[in-house]
Amino acid sequence: GKVPQPYMPWGRQQNSVVKHYVVRGILSAQPTTCEVYQWDLVRKMCGFDLEKRIKISIVVDELTRLANNSDKYAVSMYSPPAKFVDLEYIPQLISADRNLLSRLRNASEWK
Repeated sequence: GKVPQPYMPWGRQQNSVVKHYVVRGILSAQPTTCEVYQWDLVRKMCGFDLEKRIKISIVVDELTRLANNSDKYAVSMYSPPAKFVDLEYIPQLISADRNLLSRLRNASEWK
């Protein structure tokens, strides 16, 4: 099958629009393609209080568990659905998203 492209939670909005809301502590609505357990993880990653924000090591662990189809430790204890992406492609998506995150961190627009 075709390898899916990274999906941006904010859809087709310009990065400047997303930044406007993010710096004001406003998180977008849960995308319709996102399951509750996935959105729960996103919300924890986007915590506006640094003391309460989930650590990146925990995020990596959660994504690894989800990629291995092990819902035993999933954030909200939901079984990950296979209807949105073949689980075999998750490691490739994680790699692509890491590259994208690196580019976004280096983009002058975000500084």
